[in-house]
Amino acid sequence: DHDIYGAESVWLQLLIDYGLLGVIAYLVCVFNIAKRLVAYNKEYVFFPLGFLAAYSLSTLLGLDLNFFYAIAIIMMKMHEFESEKEDGADL
Repeated sequence: DHDIYGAESVWLQLLIDYGLLGVIAYLVCVFNIAKRLVAYNKEYVFFPLGFLAAYSLSTLLGLDLNFFYAIAIIMMKMHEFESEKEDGADL
């Protein structure tokens, strides 16, 4: 149907599947991870913002919010590991 261009957007699909509360919960999850990443490094804020932008523009080839969480956790653990390594070198 030519009347619904852009209907493949993730936001429309989220609204249909989970409603407005589901979309709000989705955004709260992403912003919560963004807040935690910024606590580690200010430059990490670009990862969640880029994820939201890419997810809004396309379907990200089937990648889900779980992938975002996994990468965010890996980034946080890598930062902790580097901090521990630097603290160990100072001793």
